[in-house]
Amino acid sequence: MPLSDASVGIDINSIKPDAVFISHPHTDHFGMMETVDPSIPVYMGQLSKKLIDSTRMFIRKRPLINKTVIFKPGETIVVNNDIHVTPHLVDHSSAESFAFEIEADGKRLFYSGDFRGHGNKGQLFEQMLKNPPKNIDVMFMEGTCIQRSNDIFPTEHSVFKVILEVLEGQANISFLISSAQNIDRLVWAHHACQDAGKIMVIDLYMAWVLEALSSVSDKTPTMASPNVKVFIDFNFYSALNNNRLAYNDFIHRAFQKRVKEEQLRANPAGYLYCSRISGCRRMKAFAKHGKINIIYSQWRGYLEKKEDRKVQEFNALAEKNNYVYAHTSGHAPLSDLKKLAQAINPQMLVPIHTEHASEFKKHFSNVYEATDNFGFEV
Repeated sequence: MPLSDASVGIDINSIKPDAVFISHPHTDHFGMMETVDPSIPVYMGQLSKKLIDSTRMFIRKRPLINKTVIFKPGETIVVNNDIHVTPHLVDHSSAESFAFEIEADGKRLFYSGDFRGHGNKGQLFEQMLKNPPKNIDVMFMEGTCIQRSNDIFPTEHSVFKVILEVLEGQANISFLISSAQNIDRLVWAHHACQDAGKIMVIDLYMAWVLEALSSVSDKTPTMASPNVKVFIDFNFYSALNNNRLAYNDFIHRAFQKRVKEEQLRANPAGYLYCSRISGCRRMKAFAKHGKINIIYSQWRGYLEKKEDRKVQEFNALAEKNNYVYAHTSGHAPLSDLKKLAQAINPQMLVPIHTEHASEFKKHFSNVYEATDNFGFEV
């Protein structure tokens, strides 16, 4: 799904694909699924399926009716008897993200997906560099950060240190503004709370995402963790309550770990509240009793949407309180893009997922800048 008004959309059904593959559960990578002909199989990972379905439920959208097929990392799928697709798990700010190795008609293509090498799963990047896909004719490689520096916060641990410093010195409550699906960030925020002796507060959606991930990773904090509490927001609760049969046990356990606003106000310095830009109402309530800490842990470009009233409200609130920026990208910097290109050594490199495709020719050889909706020949 296009993220920018300037992005060129595409009618998927006009291509008449044999199948659709979803790399990870970020909206720009699955947001057009409901436009796909339901007879076309849509392949994705098990965790992605769970998160996509629950995300739609939380925002009160009907379940997708696509014909979903679940794949596993490393296992090759054969589409239409002649297209071989092998998913490779990669490090990204999503709970689950894949690259795809594709072979058909004697040609081999590698799609990098969104990736990086500096997150909690950074070893996946190192493994790919040591054992890359062989004999790749074309690589589609993302270039989100080809013109951005990641030097200030090069790793998730560098973000953790700032969060910890804020928590250790806080006199009022701290709010962490981050995506509910940026699991690495939530994991490190939980470590900071443990080290600083604070309680981490999450909402129902974050609790569900963390619980979903805990089924595949025992290192993920959940609402069952000793220093984690759940704030029950009415909108999220009512969405779950509409699906009571499926979520009854989860709702029951969430209420057992519930923290109420009066408890937060009784000891605000004891909490880190994980929130989002739209959570200004609650932030303002605490700011009435002294400056709050607002740790912004997302791409700063979101704050430049001046026409968005929620952004305007957030920026105004940040100016009046203790605003701290602490974020490392979910995407690879130029140095890691170069490492991947060198390891795979494709015959042709096609920039994707970037607003600066023309920059690639300054740093890579055999670049083809696709501007004609896949009208190039291999």
